[in-house]
Amino acid sequence: MAAELAIRSLLVNDTEVKKLVAARVYPGNTVPQDPTHPYITYERISGPRVQAISGPCNLAYPRIQVDCWSDTYAGAKALGEKVRLALDGYRGTVGTTHIAGVVLDSDEDDYEPATKEHIVSLDFIVWYRE
Repeated sequence: MAAELAIRSLLVNDTEVKKLVAARVYPGNTVPQDPTHPYITYERISGPRVQAISGPCNLAYPRIQVDCWSDTYAGAKALGEKVRLALDGYRGTVGTTHIAGVVLDSDEDDYEPATKEHIVSLDFIVWYRE
């Protein structure tokens, strides 16, 4: 399972996140037109892998961006906090994917004036075995 799919699985199965978004967790380019707020998008930003002189080590550490969208700033911040608590520091197995660790690398607030949506963007580094 790809890291971004494991992240989606963790989010849709987290009790606190589910209370806010149900299953409205979409790949970045598949948000429905006029979506119900709040919702989450996710996408792989980069996909580095550990290499040794002898070749690949089957260990990857991609950057996965998770965006929390809401029609209010407070809603985006509340959802961002639930996402942070669900993912930061996670270790375990999701499906068949062993995740060695999820680390919050950065977060920021944004606003999309065209759609009047507030966004909290969180970048996670996901260490896992391929």
